[in-house]
Amino acid sequence: MQFFTFAATTLFAGLAMAAPAPEAEASILTATVKFEGAADASYTRTVAVDGHSHDTYNSLSISHINVQAPNYVSCTAKGVDGSVTTVRGGETKDVGPPQTQTSVTCSLTTA
Repeated sequence: MQFFTFAATTLFAGLAMAAPAPEAEASILTATVKFEGAADASYTRTVAVDGHSHDTYNSLSISHINVQAPNYVSCTAKGVDGSVTTVRGGETKDVGPPQTQTSVTCSLTTA
């Protein structure tokens, strides 16, 4: 009887540890943000749609911003000289005047 209890306990403990945690199954929505400068220069960042600011870590002067994401996502980029450019998923917007973008924040839109 003790062997059966030990074997059952070991089996159930092993099954519990093998089950994935619920957090591991959740996926994070992201947006692909393309920053376009002059002469076909550009760079791309994958940004979590979490409402938090993410630094761009790039000094390229930017003229256009394109967001590849569902249209219920919007991303707002902030420039070194004070520009604020908001782009919805599937759109491209001009940055005026062109300038280095320091951060981008993506979130779900309500309308």
